[in-house]
Amino acid sequence: LYNEKMHYSLLSGKEGISLEKIRPDLPSDESVSWHSASESSGWGTPGNQNSVFTKGQDETGKINLSSQRISPDNDGYEDVLVIDIITGDPGTIVTLTIYDETGSYVRKITENFLAGNRASLIWDGTADDGTPVRRGIYI
Repeated sequence: LYNEKMHYSLLSGKEGISLEKIRPDLPSDESVSWHSASESSGWGTPGNQNSVFTKGQDETGKINLSSQRISPDNDGYEDVLVIDIITGDPGTIVTLTIYDETGSYVRKITENFLAGNRASLIWDGTADDGTPVRRGIYI
């Protein structure tokens, strides 16, 4: 039976957040088989694969970039960088911060974001103040 304690413990509010089954083969009557839907899914995935679904450990721990460079000049080519994070753990909290090649802070993309098993985050090539970054290496 449903219990609010089945939700991810770090969520401050549970209203409007779906509980999703981690894998269909897990027992439905055990609370460990369920997890709160990810923030990246809009807190629910009706009609689609659950945002917390995991096959196993074969995909975990990967970060994929849409490109190795970003060119924020609005010409339609590499203007944004899509950062795909595959965690394999529905309870993964992500903080993504961009630094330049000297280690200086540039921009915080997200902080304490409930990513679920996977999330796609976008950097538009700007610093916190909205100005485009200079050519260089970013981490």
